[in-house]
Amino acid sequence: MRKPTGISRTKIYPLLSAVLVCTVVLAGCSDSKSNNAASPEASASTSASASQSPSAEASQPASEEAAPEDGSLTKYEQPVEVTIGQSSYEASSFIDGESVDSNIHHKFNEEYLNIKYKNKWVVDAAKAGEKVNLAIASDDLPDVMKVSLNQLQMLIKNGQVEDLTDVWAKYPTEKVRSMAEYQDKIAFLPATKDDRIYGIPLARDFGESIGIMYVRQDWLDKLKLNAPTNLQELETVAAAFVNDDPDGNGKKDTYAIGFDKEMGFASGQPMLTSVAAGFNAYPKLWVKDESGNLVYGSIQPQMKETLAYLQNLYKLGALDSEFAVKDFAKVTEMYTAGKIGILFGVFSGPIYPLMTNKEAEPNAEWAVLPIPVGADGKIAPAAKPFANEWIVVRKGFKHPEAAIKSMNLWAEMFVGPNEFNDRWAEANSGAYSGKNINLYALPYNFDSPYQNLKNGENLRAAKESGDESKLDVREQWILSEKNKGGSYGWAIEKTFYEAEKVLLEYKNIRYSDYQGAPTPSMISKSPTLDKLELETFIKIVMGSPLDEFDQFVEKWRALGGDQITTEVNEAAR
Repeated sequence: MRKPTGISRTKIYPLLSAVLVCTVVLAGCSDSKSNNAASPEASASTSASASQSPSAEASQPASEEAAPEDGSLTKYEQPVEVTIGQSSYEASSFIDGESVDSNIHHKFNEEYLNIKYKNKWVVDAAKAGEKVNLAIASDDLPDVMKVSLNQLQMLIKNGQVEDLTDVWAKYPTEKVRSMAEYQDKIAFLPATKDDRIYGIPLARDFGESIGIMYVRQDWLDKLKLNAPTNLQELETVAAAFVNDDPDGNGKKDTYAIGFDKEMGFASGQPMLTSVAAGFNAYPKLWVKDESGNLVYGSIQPQMKETLAYLQNLYKLGALDSEFAVKDFAKVTEMYTAGKIGILFGVFSGPIYPLMTNKEAEPNAEWAVLPIPVGADGKIAPAAKPFANEWIVVRKGFKHPEAAIKSMNLWAEMFVGPNEFNDRWAEANSGAYSGKNINLYALPYNFDSPYQNLKNGENLRAAKESGDESKLDVREQWILSEKNKGGSYGWAIEKTFYEAEKVLLEYKNIRYSDYQGAPTPSMISKSPTLDKLELETFIKIVMGSPLDEFDQFVEKWRALGGDQITTEVNEAAR
């Protein structure tokens, strides 16, 4: 393997060991648990900047009539009515007497901020995007709504939403600012035009797409192997997992690595991307070449090297010969049955799918490791944006700061200790237990992109010191779940004590260098190009000549890829 060239590190963001605080909802973990918040350290510096401080010539904020002492959680003297577009969620339910129009979130906002939220519409969550599109087309917007990347770009282009630069400079608490501006404000890039902000990102856990390698430790022990750290060692371990009967049943019926028919992209599992990163290859991402131009990662020479490596693994029998027709549910059945020894998954991989294997095989043990480094000894796993929705405010609305105040209140509710959090935690452990009422947070639900990291850090420190007194409520709950034992206790321990630690070990992660909305040709051509890409990659992995990659590149460019590349570069200027 050679050290590839032509990929800029512009959007590779360092992960600080002093990771910051707030909270996030992890599958299986109640979001009602509180956490001590601390002021965040600045994210690592990069060349990407989402917003600038307003200049002296900047237009006056729409909220300039607010009193000078007005602050992040200052209650309005007179009620402020805010209309929003709301969704209904099957996963959530209400206590008697409450509804989507009036519930605990409305009560908190009215009591603490004197903000009265009124639903302009309520639609099923699955149809919310369609409803927002109709509202944009008819220019009949609620005061506040959440939008997708495409919708955000359309609203900015049409001039339908407020410039939020000045209110964002003044109103967010440090908690909310640290969540939204995490990783050097990368989530603000799509919401920024001419250094002005038009949308506030709704964050979720940043680690949901970053690859971690899970390896059957009991298989390694049986075969007297060390855990793989690089791609060469991975190949050695893979061959042993196939040929040396690691499960001891006397049959050649085990595989090394789980792949599904979408190579992990549809299931959200970093299968292909975890191997590709070792070659500095970044499929599906836009990266900068040596000239600073944006190019598509899937057609770069490093991707051809990745496919050649996977083809060799396939020849070794490391991949299921039928992976091309199996979805992730079918692959999970193989993990459950103890037939696959390596998972390229995310931080919650121990909870799903590995917990199913632990339930079926209580003696199974899994090591939690960084993905393999390449020939240069370095690794920067690919990452998707941790925000794919933004809050926008209708152009002309008198109180755009109201949305930010409500975001502040919601953060105080799920991050303690404070009065808001105490009441919220009490409600969630009582009448609202199991109802997922957080989905109706006002104006909209969001999480901390880094709280699971911080929780894991604190839990590991408590274990090392033997002092659990400094753990916050949420961390104490995680500890109690771990201590219950069983497969779930095992999964919780693996997630917070090991997987989150691996995320901190990555010095760099790799986002796309293009953070804008899909271009016109991307929208019209991508379905065809994506199908061509997937089919070609699978065929090559399963044994087709490597030259088919070069043919794929030519076809991709001719079928609209060159036009997409031109549009992406124009949009990024």
